[in-house]
Amino acid sequence: MNRRKRVIAYLIGLAVIVYCGVQMMYMKDVYSPLQVLADAHSEAKRLMRFITAYHFMCNSTMILSNATNWPLCLEQDGGINLDSSTTRVIYSIGPSNYDFEDAIARNTSCNVFVFSHEKPPSDFFLTKSNNTHFIRSAIVPNDPADFSRNSYETQTLNNALGILKHKTVDILKIEHVLDQRRSYELLYYLINDGVMKRVNQVYFSVLIDRIDDDYLYAWYRTLYSLFHKANFRLYHTATSNQLCLQVTLMESCMYSMSWVKSPSPRTFIMYPPAVDGTYKNEMKRLEDYLDNKEKRCKDVYRVHVTDKTTLDLCGDVMKVSKSCRLVIIRVARSPVTVQFLDRLTCDVFVIQGSELGMEGDVTVFRTNSGGNSVTNVQTLSLNEAMYKCLNPDAYNFLYTDIDTEYWALMSQVLDSAVLQGVDQILSDLSLWEHINMNNIRQRFSELKRINAYGLELYEYSDLPESERLYFTSLKHKKKRLSFIRTSQNLKFK
Repeated sequence: MNRRKRVIAYLIGLAVIVYCGVQMMYMKDVYSPLQVLADAHSEAKRLMRFITAYHFMCNSTMILSNATNWPLCLEQDGGINLDSSTTRVIYSIGPSNYDFEDAIARNTSCNVFVFSHEKPPSDFFLTKSNNTHFIRSAIVPNDPADFSRNSYETQTLNNALGILKHKTVDILKIEHVLDQRRSYELLYYLINDGVMKRVNQVYFSVLIDRIDDDYLYAWYRTLYSLFHKANFRLYHTATSNQLCLQVTLMESCMYSMSWVKSPSPRTFIMYPPAVDGTYKNEMKRLEDYLDNKEKRCKDVYRVHVTDKTTLDLCGDVMKVSKSCRLVIIRVARSPVTVQFLDRLTCDVFVIQGSELGMEGDVTVFRTNSGGNSVTNVQTLSLNEAMYKCLNPDAYNFLYTDIDTEYWALMSQVLDSAVLQGVDQILSDLSLWEHINMNNIRQRFSELKRINAYGLELYEYSDLPESERLYFTSLKHKKKRLSFIRTSQNLKFK
């Protein structure tokens, strides 16, 4: 009897070990962007990739002084408008010198508030602009465990905003804090408290005074949250020395970073590297994005296009009764036939590429369900054709079947903002063809830009065998990508 118990206990223990092993292997294979890396060198390498990889291209900047490391972004989309009649509010925490603060106060209509626990230079009050205000106080993290955070000499930024009655801060500059060993904490708590929602641009210094894995990870986690949670985009990084751009020489380096908040989807945003930026992790991130579809559709209307393709149009996006349009973008020159199988019927428009593909002007026309009637034939640019076909007073469904030109087309479509008028976009393409280390992050970023227009991934699937044509290998297998609108607030009126 005891022997039987021992055997049973042994088998149970073995099963538990096997189960835990399988779970460990599974967890190891799942994309985890905030995973802790093996050592300090790996953490330094990951942080360096994040610090030096710009997300946003600011084409209009202004350098206030040769002694400052923070260029103002004046881009119309995401930048600060200094010509506005509205007085701008600038907060500067612990400046090392006052060149930036003095220059922006003198040359712009900005109110500058300087917070520092140290006295300013002796000539500060003699030369300062009337728009500059000095507050002798150290700004500390809003850590609930720190009961003295709002005291005579220290206060949180939350408290300062309340006292000064500022709802919005146009530029927040953080250079030196009271505890430099935990300099990341101030920004981290500002993100978690939601204070960064009230900030439009943020400039701050990252001091790497030691190659310590916990310290490096803490900064990486903070920058990750600044991008993904607070929606800020890095557009400039300056270093104390060019040698600081080498991972092995990061120690005793200062990085001055400039960020803008939430440019519109018309602006391309390059997402930060996946973990350490290796091809393996970039692939994991893209696969994780495609496999984690959360949107479902209760009412589906099927449509046949040219007898080979079946489209599933999501009826859930049609909240009220009004007309609909199906816009087909393709490079094929053969006749188009469209058959609506269910009770839905839409007006059909076709945008057809030239012999050069979608690069030049395109042909746009209207057709009926059978394809035997072609009217309103015109030659237009792609953007003009899109705006002609989409109707803001109707539900718009967009189907693209251009395969190899998909990414170039989508970049143009996203830049033009026509997706603001689309309720569902369906695309057939060889998703994994020609994918490599140079373009995988860009493709992921473009898919996320579709999300920024209020469209969420609804379908990611293999095309039926009849629609694959000659594509047989996994790499060349055609996929169906479908996004449906989840936010009517982002749709144009």
